[in-house]
Amino acid sequence: MSKVFEIKRLILSDMLKAFTMFWLTLTGFLFIGYVIASFMGTSIVLLVWPIFLVWLCANSFLITKNNLNYALKLGATRTQFFAGSVLILLIAVLVGQLIHRVYLFVLPNVAAALSIENVTLIGFQEVLPELSTLYAFGYDLTFAFFLLGIFYLIGVIRYQYGIVPVYVLAGSLGLLFLLPMTRDGVTSWLRMLYQGEALGTFFLLAIIGVVACLASQPVLRKMTLR
Repeated sequence: MSKVFEIKRLILSDMLKAFTMFWLTLTGFLFIGYVIASFMGTSIVLLVWPIFLVWLCANSFLITKNNLNYALKLGATRTQFFAGSVLILLIAVLVGQLIHRVYLFVLPNVAAALSIENVTLIGFQEVLPELSTLYAFGYDLTFAFFLLGIFYLIGVIRYQYGIVPVYVLAGSLGLLFLLPMTRDGVTSWLRMLYQGEALGTFFLLAIIGVVACLASQPVLRKMTLR
């Protein structure tokens, strides 16, 4: 367990800097968006959580490449690295979601106080109008866990086997979605979500994320120092 916390400290220092810089940069862009909307009178759509998910995908993909060698040199096992790195990413998701919820509460109220009415913050509730706030919170976390697991696995595969397997995986998924059965099924499912039906099925994405994350561990065990 002590090695897991050592790995957490190793990853946390760099991750915290990147996390803080991300939110400061995003806050600056949001501020600029509100200023433009206020002075120019144009309608503006702003994104918060989707932008965070891009950051999460990038860091989930790179975390093994950037930290595994150093963790192994510290004497940590690959299983301990897996536990520590995933834990850091999960904490980032939870803290990011908390900040996101604060933004969703504070920004519209500040905008209303300043009579800025032409700014829309886009989230799951705007895309799927039947969602309650609680469901929207769950959807945010579910999609984040899904992407975390998928991109963590892709990052591990890329680091161990190179870029070719990643291209093969991406190509296979692309071909899968070109199949009429798959395309029609996904379209029908999204339509059901929009209409407020089968909302609970979205949470199955979290299971896929967990499976993908666990699938990376056997690949990690084969890795050696580089």
